[in-house]
Formats: sequence, C-alpha cells, structure tokens
Amino acid sequence: MLNQTFFYGREQSSEGINFGLYVSFLGEYITGAKYSAGGNTLGYPDISLGPPHAAETSKRLDEYFGGLRQDFELPLKPEFKSQKHKAALDAICRIPYGKTAPYGGVAAEAGLIRAARFVGNVCHTNPLHLFIPCDRVVAANGGIGGFIDGGIELKRFLLRLEDSFA
Repeated sequence: MLNQTFFYGREQSSEGINFGLYVSFLGEYITGAKYSAGGNTLGYPDISLGPPHAAETSKRLDEYFGGLRQDFELPLKPEFKSQKHKAALDAICRIPYGKTAPYGGVAAEAGLIRAARFVGNVCHTNPLHLFIPCDRVVAANGGIGGFIDGGIELKRFLLRLEDSFA
C-alpha cells in the first residue's frame, strides 16, 4: 500500500497566523500530520487529486477551524515507540476541547509516575499534530510550555481558537 501525503493550507488573517499541515495516509488511515508554520497557503495541489480521504479530512479541518467541530473522528494509525508512549498519547487525546492539562497531569492520567518530561518529549515527537492535540498540554506553572514544530504563536492561536468556541 502506498503512503500518500497532501498539504492543507490555512490562513487566519485576523490572527496573523499562516500555516500548513502535511497529512500522510496509508490506505484509509492517517499515519502522520506535521505542521509547516508560516506555510504558503496558496498554490497547494488540488485536494481532489490527493489520497481518497483527503477531501473529507480537509472538510473536517475546515469545520474545526470554523468552530463547528471539536474532534475529527478520522481513522488514525500512529506509530507508537512504546506502551508508555501510547499511554501518554491516549491521555493527551482525553483532554477535552477548549481545556488544557499540565505535562505532569497528563503523565499521571497515563499512569506514568513523575514523567512530565517524558510527556513533553512525546508531545515533541507527536506523529499526528492537531489530530492528537498536544497544544492542550501546558506547563504546571501556567506557562504555555513548548511547541516545537508549529511554534509558540501557533500553539497560542490553537488554544485561543478552542477557547473561543468551547
């Protein structure tokens, strides 16, 4: 089975945020999603030429950014490095839309003792950005924490977006 990728471009003029999301499919499953901060939202390939599920994925992303969708309900198939990694990603997925949780809280929810840094590393290596919402994981001191691939401004934007529609 061929792994295919499409580019979803998004421009949020009112927020000054410009980014793209490269979404990879293996058959019907989404296997990867990586941000392209500051990505060019113009001139990306026609979505109808992409993988079979690209149009539906694009529609659901539009709904999410429009405040009409709180989860994606798409067939995800991330690669897990270990059972601890899977547990952390599963715990991140349980953070409700519009809410945040500290790295240590996510670790505890995943049954991982004193593993806040591990959760931070899991967020950094998240194979499915946006679909597994690592942007909802923040520092215990109330700070925003890190967000390597999309940048802190994108994390702030996503948190404000969800907060405004929650």
